[in-house]
Amino acid sequence: MSRKSSSTNLSSGILLNYYAGTFFSYYLHTWAEAWLRNPKLDHLVICHAVHDICTHKNYSIPDLLRMNTFEVSVDIKIQQIEDQDGARCFWMHDYSPEQIKAKLLDEAQHRPVGMSLGDFIYRRCSVYYEDMIDKVPSGLDCRGNDENVIPFMEALLALE
Repeated sequence: MSRKSSSTNLSSGILLNYYAGTFFSYYLHTWAEAWLRNPKLDHLVICHAVHDICTHKNYSIPDLLRMNTFEVSVDIKIQQIEDQDGARCFWMHDYSPEQIKAKLLDEAQHRPVGMSLGDFIYRRCSVYYEDMIDKVPSGLDCRGNDENVIPFMEALLALE
């Protein structure tokens, strides 16, 4: 069975294809997860806001339909750290473990306000050592525990 797309769909660049009762969208991603993934809703593309309200905030669809408006506000602080030569990735291959620790601790001096030292170091290390970070013993986790920063980095760098 096929259905002709409306002019609204065509003007927004959305191609809809109904085949054997299944909805396919070639340009949109649906956020229909958990109980929103229902055959009765297959013809809808669920946006992230609806997904968040119904899945994470536990509002029902009738609750959602009674809402007149809802707003989302986002504050973003972006930090980009580079070497003098502009290198951002894989710089650590040219450094000794002591130099890496010193560089990360130096970067941490300029971390976003309100972020703990342990959280900053963990996030930076997870970018550079994403395949190894889970191998650090859980007792050395530095997230929320600034006292574990040095032991955490030492354990992580010893895995290399």
